[in-house]
Amino acid sequence: MVSTLVRPASPNAMPERPAKRVKFDVSVSLQHSERDSASDRGATPPPAESLFRPHPLQIKPSGNALMNPERVRNARIHGLGAFAVLPDELILDLLTSLDAATLFKLQAVSRAFFVFTRSDTTWKHLYLSASNGELLGWNGDWRRTYWASFWASGQHLNEMYEDNGDSGRCEDMALPADDIGAPDLCSDVLYQPHLCSTPLDATFTKATALNNLKRVNARVLDQGTFAEQYAETSTPVILCSLTDHWPCRDLQGETSWDLDALTERFRGTAFRAEAASVPIEVYSRYCSSVERGSGVVDESPLYLFDAEFVRRTDGDMGKEYNVPPIFGEDLFRVMGQQRPDYRWLIVGPSRAGSSWHKDPNSTSAWNAVITGSKGWILFPPDTPPPGIFVSEDEAEVTAPLSLAEWFANYYDDALKMYGPRARDPTTRGKMIQGVCLAGEVMYIPAGWWHIVVNLESCVAVTQNFVSETELPAVLRFMRDRPEQVSGFKLDISQEEADDDDALAKVDLHARFVEALEREVPDVLARALARMQGESCNGHKSSNALREPAADSRDSLWTSLRVQKLKDEKPTSASAFSFGFGDDLEMDDIPW
Repeated sequence: MVSTLVRPASPNAMPERPAKRVKFDVSVSLQHSERDSASDRGATPPPAESLFRPHPLQIKPSGNALMNPERVRNARIHGLGAFAVLPDELILDLLTSLDAATLFKLQAVSRAFFVFTRSDTTWKHLYLSASNGELLGWNGDWRRTYWASFWASGQHLNEMYEDNGDSGRCEDMALPADDIGAPDLCSDVLYQPHLCSTPLDATFTKATALNNLKRVNARVLDQGTFAEQYAETSTPVILCSLTDHWPCRDLQGETSWDLDALTERFRGTAFRAEAASVPIEVYSRYCSSVERGSGVVDESPLYLFDAEFVRRTDGDMGKEYNVPPIFGEDLFRVMGQQRPDYRWLIVGPSRAGSSWHKDPNSTSAWNAVITGSKGWILFPPDTPPPGIFVSEDEAEVTAPLSLAEWFANYYDDALKMYGPRARDPTTRGKMIQGVCLAGEVMYIPAGWWHIVVNLESCVAVTQNFVSETELPAVLRFMRDRPEQVSGFKLDISQEEADDDDALAKVDLHARFVEALEREVPDVLARALARMQGESCNGHKSSNALREPAADSRDSLWTSLRVQKLKDEKPTSASAFSFGFGDDLEMDDIPW
């Protein structure tokens, strides 16, 4: 239960926006954060105003019911009627089964129903379902956007904009009922998204923030030196000076990747943002709305993450950056048309980002920030972060749904257990944290756990790759864990063979080995030699590369016979999957 009391709001206080629906003890989280920040890192506890901002709908945590239990009880009973006996989580779940027309009618029943039906997550699903996954406009939040797109008449919409003094429709719309609140409603469930909307930048930028992520000038590195010092040693590092001459970094030029410039250059072009297709000008407006904190903005900001950005821009954006040569070539190129998606344009407002994950298929990655800045936290491959639970074969990962939930519940514990002042010398220093600024490139070695968050509106480009350094691990992964291989574009025949999908993935390993032997036999030979040398440490010998792995846990693989397929024409029948669920969350996202 949340026992935190909310300070009275200043008459001039501006309402803030909620972030992501989470479940945690607010009072414990806030007290823990203040105490540990002061004692462990010498930080001054944040001012109360930053912790207790008034909710835009005047909702308070449940602990406030102690101040006037009778009034709070009556507000709930009179506002919700027979629904008052139900847990708040169940009420929200029931409301998600209703259509938009019913929700709009419920908003007129009472203040309590009005705030329960304002969940932006609910309206987000309703909008994307009604629009077939296309976001064609933005009016401040998902409820307003749904109303403007599917409910209001053209005349009514024009009148609303005129009432807002915005004849050009440049700003976020305000509806007449937006100021309705429920000051006597106390609910942890409804308050938590607002609590989690606090910006995360202070975690990375305050004077006492952990900053042990190494930063080097890449001008002094060549491919061999980089491989020896960072790739071979599996060391995350921020690289400076790699993007100095990229055309996209000329923010005043015609090839600028500043979001405003991209909007002007590619107006009308739709990009992929999680499960939505969004024209760049609409997404730019969305980002501006999030930064302004307009209305009840997305709990977890929509993240533009597009693997087809080069094709969508007729190849233009592909010419405006270069793969840094120190990373070497991506050996997955030998797979031809079956090569997995490997490059992505990433755009998002502050607080957007990815939760804990490892990059797929044992690949490494680099992430270049073009504008803005990103906060990074990393853990070694053998050290799952606090709050992350992994099965023995790493096939299943249980993690908090949102960035805000992890930072609220586990960040301080992670710092205590794995930070530079951890009591246990065996875990001390395993937590790596830093900020990648505009023009810098973050290198993420294969297998490292990482989380990344935009500290401000940000544009970036990222690529996953398999260099000679990663090749032995990638071959071993594809051989031993074929059921976890992802992203390859399978043949139509393989895609249609649902029962034989595991066989198709084993065959991918055989095809990769065959392609390497055909195109880069010397690189393959060195990888086999390294794997043979590692066999004394418990790894399988290189001879096993050409056969499926024998695993006592799963006898299926011992019975599979790999057929080498030649002269077949692969297709793009299967696209790379990022694990977008029905809740529009992003799971195994490689950046």
